[in-house]
Amino acid sequence: MSAGPGQASRLYRTRDGGTTWQLIYQNDIAEGFFNGMAFRDDQHGILAGDPINERLFLLTTNDGGKSWHRIAQDSAPRMQPGEHAFAASGTHLAVNNDGHVWVTSGGTVARIFRSKNWGASWETITTPMIAGETSTGIFSITTSLGDSQTAIAVGGDYKKEFEGKDNVMRTDDGGTTWQLVTNREGTSALPFRSCVRYMNAKTIIAVGPSGSDISRDAGVTWQALGKGPGYHTLSMAGGVLWAAGANGRMGLLRQPQTRQSPKDQRS
Repeated sequence: MSAGPGQASRLYRTRDGGTTWQLIYQNDIAEGFFNGMAFRDDQHGILAGDPINERLFLLTTNDGGKSWHRIAQDSAPRMQPGEHAFAASGTHLAVNNDGHVWVTSGGTVARIFRSKNWGASWETITTPMIAGETSTGIFSITTSLGDSQTAIAVGGDYKKEFEGKDNVMRTDDGGTTWQLVTNREGTSALPFRSCVRYMNAKTIIAVGPSGSDISRDAGVTWQALGKGPGYHTLSMAGGVLWAAGANGRMGLLRQPQTRQSPKDQRS
């Protein structure tokens, strides 16, 4: 997926591991702007973009991305003036295997639109995430790999990369209610972060242009991960977490292997 105004928003598909790409879908709505997409399996995916006629823009595929179709054109959630989404990491939405979808927003308000039937109907959830400016809101959301009720979202103000206020939150009830994550002093646990991803049921990684962080208790507490410039987005595949940042910079983080006892090794 590429993001941009009008026809700059496009979808491409590869069948040879990225050697060649075919243009599958090109946005033809002048005010359209793609923000992110997510797949529940290798066939079913959903894409969300900035509002068209004050409603959330949605596309879905059920053939592995070969074709895409607009859904819920007249029933998608209404968005307020100045409310939009962020394409910084392409992860402002999340899905699960049961067909649940969460789409986040920012700008004048920071909300979550939730569907339990793959976009057929929606409910709107108010969150405590920072909002009020065009640069503030929710940038990324991820659901637990082991518990469908737990999820975490990050964001902030992209114009203040080294600052954080009301920009990390988590849920334990499937997204109905959200609580801010703070440190012992009561301030935000992280500065601005544009992407968050689970590595396993307890380990979560968050990244932003100013650095990276890790939580080993499902997002309750956080510690800085390494030094140096950060990244903009993350993707998990085959036990490896891939990161991409400015100027073509890439990184990878492998899941730690469980250490075997001598007895296990002999067997």
